[in-house]
Amino acid sequence: MKCARGLVPHETASRRTLREMEMWKTLRHPNVLPFIGSVTLDSKLYLVSPWMPNGDAMKYVNTHPNVDRVAILLQVARGLRYLHTRTLPFVHGDLKAANVLISQNGDARIADFGLSRWAINGSSYGCSDAWRLAGNPRWQAPELMQASDGGEIPRRTTESDIFAFGRFMIEIYTGKYPFPHLPSGSFVIAAVLVKGTLLQDRPMEPEVVSRGLDDNAWLIITDCCRKEPLRRLTVQKLILRLKSL
Repeated sequence: MKCARGLVPHETASRRTLREMEMWKTLRHPNVLPFIGSVTLDSKLYLVSPWMPNGDAMKYVNTHPNVDRVAILLQVARGLRYLHTRTLPFVHGDLKAANVLISQNGDARIADFGLSRWAINGSSYGCSDAWRLAGNPRWQAPELMQASDGGEIPRRTTESDIFAFGRFMIEIYTGKYPFPHLPSGSFVIAAVLVKGTLLQDRPMEPEVVSRGLDDNAWLIITDCCRKEPLRRLTVQKLILRLKSL
């Protein structure tokens, strides 16, 4: 079960949870975590989904070192394609290994739709400034960390989801967060990334290379994490490239 974090007022938490529920319950795909229902306990609204005994994708690859990592990446990419190609496209907004859960059978399921939103012309629509500012810069596209000339806070887009997927690929191959050498403070990470560091140095440890992080895989990561949003891979091209690995 999931409920909004206790660091926000109860009314705000309830509103966010209801918004997430309204969006999540419309989703049906083998690589998206199913929504079962909701329950209120001690005045808190909880969202209920099936139990995923293998935990999140980071934990799974670290406890199953011989797992087929390309299969995981393809499953998540197919789930992302489902979101991005709906009649009204759906921006996940917070794609990372912690938000991909692994089923009993080893299938990947995209989860946590707290920062998700419908997209209008590719951009998330109808969200507050607090929502737009949420997220972790380890996975965020550079345009999300820079206000426009008019001071407007950028919206998450299908292209920023693709950028996050590139960083997610690094997690799957290395078993570590992107930019593992940087301290956890968001402001420290953002200060480094805003300066133009789109990718960490390519991991070259023999064990990482043996897991499949070769030249072709690194090029896919690079093409997902382009600075200019329109130069990033579309989700369909991403799937085709992953199939070639």
